[in-house]
Amino acid sequence: MPFCTIGAAARIVAPGQTVRIARSDRYDGYDENLTIDRSGALGKPIAFVGEGVLLGWDNSLTVKGASHVVVRGLQLDSNLRVSGSTDVELDGMHISTNGYAVTVADGSEDVRVTRSTLSGVRIEGGSQRTVVGRNEIAARHDRATASVQDAPGTAITNNTIYGDCGSRVAVDGNSTGSHVFNNVIQSASETSCAADRPRAATTAVSPGAAPGVRVAFSRG
Repeated sequence: MPFCTIGAAARIVAPGQTVRIARSDRYDGYDENLTIDRSGALGKPIAFVGEGVLLGWDNSLTVKGASHVVVRGLQLDSNLRVSGSTDVELDGMHISTNGYAVTVADGSEDVRVTRSTLSGVRIEGGSQRTVVGRNEIAARHDRATASVQDAPGTAITNNTIYGDCGSRVAVDGNSTGSHVFNNVIQSASETSCAADRPRAATTAVSPGAAPGVRVAFSRG
C-alpha cells in the first residue's frame, strides 16, 4: 500500500512489516520530521528501508519508546536520536550534521549502529549495551568523535575514526564494562590545537568509568 509520507506508514506499521521508502520527487527529500514510536516484536522487527533516500534538510528522525526496530539506508543532515528504546538497529546510514550524528539516550538498551558514515556518535543517559561497529566516523571541530557518558557496557569496535583535537574516543561517567577495540583512529596532522586539547590523545577513559573498561588494538 503506497503512502504519501513516511509518517503515515510509521503510524500503522505492524510487527514483521517493512516500510520501503522510495526516493522523493523533491530535490531536498521528504519534508517531514519523523518519529518512530511503534514497536515490532522479538524476531519480528518493524523496518524502515531507504537505500540512500534523503529524509530532508534539517528534518529530524527520532526512535522514541520503541523496541525491535530497524532503520536502514537513510540520509540525514540532522541528528538521529534514539530515546528510551530497546533492540534498535541503525544500519547503512549517512548522517552529517554540526552536532553528533547519532545520539543514544534516556536509558536505551541494545542499540546497534553499523556500516554507517557519521559525523560523531554520543551514547549517554544510562543507555546500556550499545554497539557501534564497522562505521566511518569523523567529528567536526574539537569534540570527541565517539563520546560515551554514563552508558555502561558500550562497545566501540571495528570503526575508522577521524578527528582534529582532543580525544577521538572519550569514555566518561558511569560507563563501566565498556570496550574500545579493533578501531583505526586517526588524528589531524595540523598543529593548531589549543593547549588544553592536544592532538595526541586517541582514547581517554575517566577514573569513574575505568572499572571493567577494555581498550585494545586501537591504532592511529
